[in-house]
Amino acid sequence: MKSILVYIDKNKNDEITQNSLEAIVAAKQIVDNLSGKISCIVRNGNAEIFSKLALFEDLKVFNLNHSEEISARHIANYLSDFILDKMFDIVIFPASVHSNEIAPIVAVKCGAAFISNAMDFNFTENQDILYNQYLYSGKFKTQVRVKTKTQVMTIAPNRFVVPKDTVENEYVLEQIQMPEVDDDTYKFIEITSAGNVKSLTDARVIVSVGRGVSSAENIAKIEKFATKISAALGASRAVVDNGWLSHPYQVGQTGKTVTPNVYIACGISGAMQHLAGMSRSKFIIAINIDEKAPIFDVADVSVVGDLFSVIEKLEKYL
Repeated sequence: MKSILVYIDKNKNDEITQNSLEAIVAAKQIVDNLSGKISCIVRNGNAEIFSKLALFEDLKVFNLNHSEEISARHIANYLSDFILDKMFDIVIFPASVHSNEIAPIVAVKCGAAFISNAMDFNFTENQDILYNQYLYSGKFKTQVRVKTKTQVMTIAPNRFVVPKDTVENEYVLEQIQMPEVDDDTYKFIEITSAGNVKSLTDARVIVSVGRGVSSAENIAKIEKFATKISAALGASRAVVDNGWLSHPYQVGQTGKTVTPNVYIACGISGAMQHLAGMSRSKFIIAINIDEKAPIFDVADVSVVGDLFSVIEKLEKYL
């Protein structure tokens, strides 16, 4: 009988992230195999978030109210005390920059084993959980068994399928208040927008551009195609280094690691650091004029040709 807490993350529009819903699916997979109860904790939740959580059965929801200007360190400190007080066995964080910051702190303070980017689970006859994860930019797949009573993990994005045909269920909502703290870690001076950047980690389809687009002006043509197929726009490091797109668009070892259903690489040669960030995509389409480009080694569909001509032909079918 496992007591599981799922941390619910929000995007910049104050909406629940897809990865948070996937974290609940991961928790349900554990409960279905080992039995137990699932609780969720969300910071400053709203009606729309609660309605999304109601799509899952038998949830208890803790709504943590706190000041917006608070550091990740203080959130982690509060969560650690909360987890120990409620005696949760397993804590699941969704894949996000915010979760990656606080989850390790929570693990240390709770004396828990920490598993990063769990892809899925296996279960033993002794009701132990075996965590499967990729290491070294996807070069190795490992299986981990931990011995600590409390276990803290982050899950890899797009690994747990959220059911579509669901109905709203009743759930228990408990309001909790985080005490005010004198937070001298940092002070908000100014918040600036990175532009209308569609979340890469949440995206089901990504169209990425590489050095082959030749200029910043040409990216607009690819972005138009991406919009038509409801895809997020990504980029290789070369595009970002040239100043054609900003860093939030970058996919790769020094950018974001993504695992969409479909990844379309446009004019990307396939350097190792880029492959590390996208090679686990479920279906990869590569368009490149160089038939020997390394990107073709990981592609499910390889198209040798001028990327703008290929995109233009594809658009005719939309």
